[in-house]
Amino acid sequence: MNSSRRQFLVSCGRSAAILSAGPLLASCAAQAAASVRGFSETRLSDPLAARILAYASLASSGHNSQPWEVTLLESHHWRIGIPPERRLPAVDPLGRETLISLGAFLENLAQAAAVEGLHAEVKILSDESQCRDMVEVRLTAGASNSPVWLKRMQQRRVVKKGQLATKLRDDDTRWLQSIYPEQLLYFPRGSAEAGRIAQGAVEAMAMQCQRDEVIHEFARWMRFGNAEIEAQRDGLTTAGMEIEGLAGWFLNHFYTPSDVLKPSFRQQTVDLTAELANAGAGWLVLANNGQTPGALIETGRQYQRLFLQLRERNIACHPMSQLLEEAAGQRELAGLLGRETHAQMLLRIGYVDRYPAPVSPRRPVDWFVKG
Repeated sequence: MNSSRRQFLVSCGRSAAILSAGPLLASCAAQAAASVRGFSETRLSDPLAARILAYASLASSGHNSQPWEVTLLESHHWRIGIPPERRLPAVDPLGRETLISLGAFLENLAQAAAVEGLHAEVKILSDESQCRDMVEVRLTAGASNSPVWLKRMQQRRVVKKGQLATKLRDDDTRWLQSIYPEQLLYFPRGSAEAGRIAQGAVEAMAMQCQRDEVIHEFARWMRFGNAEIEAQRDGLTTAGMEIEGLAGWFLNHFYTPSDVLKPSFRQQTVDLTAELANAGAGWLVLANNGQTPGALIETGRQYQRLFLQLRERNIACHPMSQLLEEAAGQRELAGLLGRETHAQMLLRIGYVDRYPAPVSPRRPVDWFVKG
């Protein structure tokens, strides 16, 4: 490597570190073009089914791995599963967060179907988290939903940088507390609980950065440059990580996944995690009382339903799951909550001066539909 390239990589390192300081359930990407957002032409003979599934695919997922496949049994009768190659065994060995991602997909599906006057009947097929076929869906006649939900799905965006150090207004706090009164907890900036969660997030990230399998898994999902993004339509990219300008251009043209394996990148990742964890209005904890596939899928549906409504209140959301991926972190959160419940999602939230447009690539429907 020549000296000028090395010096520029060093100067870009801090910006690049945000790539792995993001959440497991972040929707990260590089372009907003329709062809990259999952709304391209399809071979499906049922345009309504294709449209519903395209909206469903705009859901959050770990490393933007999009861990869903749909088998068409009949026009409005589908089996939905998790392809093994789209799981994340290093950071999610039990499949917990992958099931939450599948739940987010199902919530989008249900909301999009309801706009068409259809009800999505969801049946859990297995109690085994590693099973491929997880859910059966039938669309039947039902009450109509507002088209505003389609706009919410199209505009949903993880926002990491720029969350303001302002506590939530009372009306927004009351609104959050009314959504899932027993399952959604808000710990405002400056509280002891928020401080413990932020510290735990940094410590958990430091632990993960010491594990080669985690870093290699992260590198496997990196997508640099428009050609690779267009070819894959998934994974982690610079625009979704909010790396813009000259730094973003340079990374897309000269960076490779092997660059993120270096020790310097790991330390920069921990440093940036500390910066992000202490920004914003505070933390939301989404909890439930079960660890079964059904309970985790329901958590994903709740998370997605909440996330889809935050933008209208100018509240940005950055899921940071590292603490939940470590046994020590689970114990810390259990003590923090002080009750018999399982923390399933940690969301760093805050107001923003400007809510950016979505830049999330998605695989076309034909890529994840069979039969």
